[in-house]
Amino acid sequence: MADIKIKGLRKFAKLLDPKKVERATVNALNQTATEYRKITVNEAAKIFNIPKSRIKKDSRGKDTTFIEKARKGKEKVVIEYRGNRPGLHHFSPNKQMINKKKPPKIRIKKSGKVETIERGFFATANESRGLFEREGKKRYPISRRTGPSMKQMYEDDDIEGKFEKKTTSLFKDKFDVAFDKLFKEG
Repeated sequence: MADIKIKGLRKFAKLLDPKKVERATVNALNQTATEYRKITVNEAAKIFNIPKSRIKKDSRGKDTTFIEKARKGKEKVVIEYRGNRPGLHHFSPNKQMINKKKPPKIRIKKSGKVETIERGFFATANESRGLFEREGKKRYPISRRTGPSMKQMYEDDDIEGKFEKKTTSLFKDKFDVAFDKLFKEG
């Protein structure tokens, strides 16, 4: 009978403490969610004709995404998209498009076509700027024109489809780093 000894086996068993593995998993999930949010904001700014700062925050300065982080006993992350629909005036940063003599022109997606709002005009109401449109042939009623909601922007096929596979590999990479950190601590 042969006697085989593996050096460092007890140290390895201590490192595989379930609490430490759970902590590493939670850390990897939270880092993945934060990275995913950053990537989707950058990608939305590439696709939509709206400034990145307006994608990140709504008109009141509040974040448009909320991450419900993973924690001990709840190993899942929820990314919630919040905020009201940005006004169409955010999709026309070009000052040449704002001309009082001609109807406003808007391009929502950078690769999309330019849309002309025939009876539209830019105005300030209640201390906030916006693009408004007369609904009938008369002066009133007037409605405020808005673009897609933040949720619609983030869940656009061009964005969401790109990152389904990437999210899995991103989590694997973050988990590997967290697990390596466990071995260095022990």
